[in-house]
Amino acid sequence: MITQRPATLAWRYLPALLTTVACGSGTSQAAHATHTTRVPPGITITTRVLPTAGRILIAGNGRTLYVYTHDRRRSVTCTPADDCTKAWPPLLAGPGARAVAGPGVRNPLIDADNSAADGGRVITYNGWPLYFFIGDNGPGQDNGQGQGHDWYVISPSGQVIGAPAR
Repeated sequence: MITQRPATLAWRYLPALLTTVACGSGTSQAAHATHTTRVPPGITITTRVLPTAGRILIAGNGRTLYVYTHDRRRSVTCTPADDCTKAWPPLLAGPGARAVAGPGVRNPLIDADNSAADGGRVITYNGWPLYFFIGDNGPGQDNGQGQGHDWYVISPSGQVIGAPAR
């Protein structure tokens, strides 16, 4: 029988415990934003069908992903300097983290941009940096869709859904 010391077990399950504490019921939106902006190693980007937008990209935690139409492909313009990231936290990958494609998502379209202000890497899809919206209180919401005529969901094909032609 193989046994592990209690300290080893605690470190193994610490990420799950922190996720439960940070994202449990009754947490503030700020707590959700903090939790959902960092990508653990190997997190999956997948899809969901929403009645308002069709099939869209979501993070592995079920939260809707958005693009900012003022971003130039692979160039992040929503930054902490202008308080943009308070409402629209980017999907960040920490050291050694990477995003992978779930069913219906094209793995070659997933990349990362090294332009995050804190040195992190912003996950991109088809060249578009990906963001969450603090106004989405849980999975299956797309309250950010069309906000300011600048923020839109993205399809698995990499197309921005609902954005006017520019």
